[in-house]
Amino acid sequence: MDQDARRRFERLPPNEQLRVLASFGHNLTIAARDTYEVGGKGLRWPERLRNINEVQHRVLAHIRALSLGDPKRYPDGILLEIFFEYGDEHLRAQTLSAFEDALNQDHHKSMTLDEDRPISRQEVEIVSWLLRNASTKEPLNRLLDGVDRLRVVGRCGCGCASVDFEKGGQSGGCHPIAEATAESHTGLKCGLILWGRDEAVTGLEIYEMDPDSTNSLPRLETLKTWDAT
Repeated sequence: MDQDARRRFERLPPNEQLRVLASFGHNLTIAARDTYEVGGKGLRWPERLRNINEVQHRVLAHIRALSLGDPKRYPDGILLEIFFEYGDEHLRAQTLSAFEDALNQDHHKSMTLDEDRPISRQEVEIVSWLLRNASTKEPLNRLLDGVDRLRVVGRCGCGCASVDFEKGGQSGGCHPIAEATAESHTGLKCGLILWGRDEAVTGLEIYEMDPDSTNSLPRLETLKTWDAT
C-alpha cells in the first residue's frame, strides 16, 4: 500500500476516517459487481465475492467501533494491513483502488457543487441511450421527449463527470432507473447509473470500474447493458 495514503488516513480525525470508510465500503460493492455472471443471476468468481464480503465485514466493524469510541479497536496501521490481505492480486488491486478513491474523495471534500447550465449534447446522447436501452425495470421511452430540455444544477466535487438535473438528484426519493457500462476515451471501463423520480430524470452518475475512468463522459459507442457486458 502507498505509504502516503496510509499516512493521510492515519492523520485524519475520527469523523473524517468514518467518511472515508463509508465511501470505501460503497466502492467495494461496485468491485463486487465484477464477480457477477454476465447475462445471468449466478457468479463468475464466488470466492472473490466471499473475500470482498470479508473486507466489507472488517470495514463495517471498524465503522461501528470508531463511532462508539471503542478503545479496543484496531490501530489504523494494522487495520489497513487487514483490508489488503484478502484474495488474489486482482482483488487486492481493486481493494486498493477502492480505498484510495475513497480517501481522495474525502481529501477533495467531495460533494455536489452548484452548477447552472443546459444539458450538453453528449449528455443528451448518453441519457437518451440509457432510457432506450438500459432500463432497470419498465420501459422509459416516455421520458425521452424532455431530455434535451434538462438543466444541470450540480456536479460531483470529486472531479468525475457525474451531474444532477435537480437538487439531490441522486439521493432522497430518487432511485436508479437505468444502468450500463462503457469505456473512456482511453479505453478504461466505467459504470453509469441514470437516476429518476416519478416522471423525471434527475441525475447521471459515472463511477469507476477501472481507476481514472470517470474524468470525462464515456464514448457513446462503447455503452453496453449489463447483460451484454
